Amino acid sequence: MAPPIPWPDPTHAGGCGGGAWHAADLMHQARVGHTATLLDDGRVLVAGGFDDTAGFLGSAEVYDPESGTWSPAAGLACGRTGHTATLLDGGGVLVAGGAADGGGVATVEVYDPVADRWSESAPMSTPRAHHATVRIAGGAVLCCGGSSLHGDPVARLASVEIYDPVLDSWSRAASMLAGRHLHSATVLEGDAVLVAGGRGEEDLLEAAEVYAPSRDAWTRTLGPNTAPGRHSATRLLDGSVLITGGGSSGAIAGVRRYWPGRRTFVAEDPMPARRRAHTASLCPDGRVLVAGGWNAAGRALGAAELYDPCRGAWSPAGSSAVRAAHTATRLAGGGILLAGGLTRWGERLSTLASAEVFIAEGGA
Repeated sequence: MAPPIPWPDPTHAGGCGGGAWHAADLMHQARVGHTATLLDDGRVLVAGGFDDTAGFLGSAEVYDPESGTWSPAAGLACGRTGHTATLLDGGGVLVAGGAADGGGVATVEVYDPVADRWSESAPMSTPRAHHATVRIAGGAVLCCGGSSLHGDPVARLASVEIYDPVLDSWSRAASMLAGRHLHSATVLEGDAVLVAGGRGEEDLLEAAEVYAPSRDAWTRTLGPNTAPGRHSATRLLDGSVLITGGGSSGAIAGVRRYWPGRRTFVAEDPMPARRRAHTASLCPDGRVLVAGGWNAAGRALGAAELYDPCRGAWSPAGSSAVRAAHTATRLAGGGILLAGGLTRWGERLSTLASAEVFIAEGGA
């Protein structure tokens, strides 16, 4: 068993100029490659993932921010990692694709939080993992890219499909201009979707692209935006999108901001630390919390940072647990829940069950 996670102080209520960290109860299962979804009732559903001893996980659990505790939930029919989870109109959660024993899967399941029950839904047309999904106008779910996990080299997918929750069916949409996985998808004002970064057939991708659902068409953004996989994309209060860090083997500190009105990216001040497989979350006051991730040497980070988009400046945000490839979920009260992921003890990787909440200064 791995030693306990070293918190920055005995109580792990690490103060900083911008907020404080508070330890939450441990999850029932250590996991990485899972999803975390804020439910309509304010709880957080964590589903699937991978554990170095249990393998592909079908288990799920729910975090209650009122009590700060986790409770077991009904399990997925198919254990998976690298999948997506999307909140549907009506409160259900659509889990799609991912990797399981035998490679990529196309299976889809929907969670009913009231009944605590999963039901099988229509499968996607293509098995895919490390793809991206977002909910668009009318409640439909756009699913784009990913990897089939079959072939050598593994194919990066450009295909796109849209799920209709009323009909429980998938339909083909226009393909992206470039196949990619480990990318991000962000809904913009007007329901357009920005897809950025990731890895393609020629590794790094120079251009991002925007999907217009009304025209079923993709358009390249202006100027280069070389964003490797394992980056983060955060929509800010003014509608722009902040892209931070990323990398495949190393890590970068680069930051770019996409301005939809100009269809282009502008370089911002870099992060103080290089990061990949980190999280970036919008705080209630408009700042962005960047936490965890691997540095350029492959070591997990504990120091967190806050970005103020009005001043274009970074400031320390205290110390979280040392973790990477975790999830971050903004709670209804404004706090940000970090859960699971990986840490490294010497040369050994260890899956985490720990969770913590960051509350920004002046937050709930």
